[in-house]
Amino acid sequence: MTTLHPFAAIHADRRGKVRAELAALVEETDAEALFVEFPAGGWDLRTTRDAFVRAPLFALGMALAAVVQWPLYALLCRSPHPAEVLAARSVAADRDVPVHAVDDHPIQSAARAGPPVVVGNWVALAATLAVAPTAVATLFGVLSAVWLGGSLLRRLHTAAWGVVALGGLPAVGGVYLTLGGGGAVAVVAAVTALVVGLWRTFEHRNRTMVDRIADRSAAADYDAVVSTTGKAHLSGLRAVVEGRDDVRLGEGHRSRFLRDGSPWPDGDAAADDAERPSVDVATARVEVVGRRAVATAVDAVVALGVGVAVALALGVAAGVGALLAGVGDPDPAIAGGLLAGGPLAWLAYHVGCERAFGRTLGKRLLGVRVVAADGGRPSWRAALVRTLFRPVEVLPLGVPALVAATADDRRRRIGDRAAGTLVVADETRE
Repeated sequence: MTTLHPFAAIHADRRGKVRAELAALVEETDAEALFVEFPAGGWDLRTTRDAFVRAPLFALGMALAAVVQWPLYALLCRSPHPAEVLAARSVAADRDVPVHAVDDHPIQSAARAGPPVVVGNWVALAATLAVAPTAVATLFGVLSAVWLGGSLLRRLHTAAWGVVALGGLPAVGGVYLTLGGGGAVAVVAAVTALVVGLWRTFEHRNRTMVDRIADRSAAADYDAVVSTTGKAHLSGLRAVVEGRDDVRLGEGHRSRFLRDGSPWPDGDAAADDAERPSVDVATARVEVVGRRAVATAVDAVVALGVGVAVALALGVAAGVGALLAGVGDPDPAIAGGLLAGGPLAWLAYHVGCERAFGRTLGKRLLGVRVVAADGGRPSWRAALVRTLFRPVEVLPLGVPALVAATADDRRRRIGDRAAGTLVVADETRE
């Protein structure tokens, strides 16, 4: 019987962290092979074409999900591929063990969809177009162009794909903002089709992955293997493996976003930011103004993506609510949701990250962190105060923040002085 050690990952995460965690699990279990949640055999343009022909609304939902996630992939993975897939390839090369792709991806399933799915998708798409033909066709056309363009570029040049990945979401969001209620109808339809399609294929994918792992392990006589999947598949894989006589689950690993993960099924997450020792502010390195500037630029891109996504969600919710309430024209409600979503998301991103982790994504990538006067994490009040000063200091090309930080011996901008915080080099960065 083969022992399957699961590695449950977050697809968009830091490559170095994920690789280190996966390498440790492979070494600990002496795994003879790696299996990854990646399309078996891959998919080509013909598969994509068939998916759009057979399940157009679901394929558009997949396109929307991809465009929303691409900025994180570009910034964290520096690749269109999930962090655990990149890590598996690297670890396998170092240890000279094989890597096997075993997933039946939803796009592959859509390309083989039967009559009920085909009819359901086309009827739903026709109904969506009937509600707001111009707006729906425009948004779906732009979304398809961005997704297909990015999908083609990722096969040719990663850097070129990165440009599309970072610019695609603002482009789609900008078009959405011009379409009013029709855009909301399109997004609701695509997201609904996506959720239904993923729900219908989820158990099938888990079973298929386990079957393929078991078959290949039996053929190669593997005693121990590691399988990398998204965290959402962990409980499903456990349910599928129960009762089988050809494969059993062993100890595994469960990742956490940007932080060290924990053993699975037992064990608390290691190195939680809340448990990290306080920074010694007297000796901490504060000469990190350049890195802070780059981190600010990274955060601007991330916050833009988050803001567009939240604005779209609030705009859709407000528009649908207005339609259901029968208040007449939903455009004012949609506009209100859109206008509120961006600033709220921007505020939540900076305040939440700095309070919870002491750093935003940009700061994490550049190796700096925000600390309170005692060296611990900032309080909610401190995180809020320094964030509220950000538009005044940072938006005018960052000049006020740069002048204030350069003039201060501890390199504090005005918001840091008001909040009682300090930005230092992150010595705990891996």
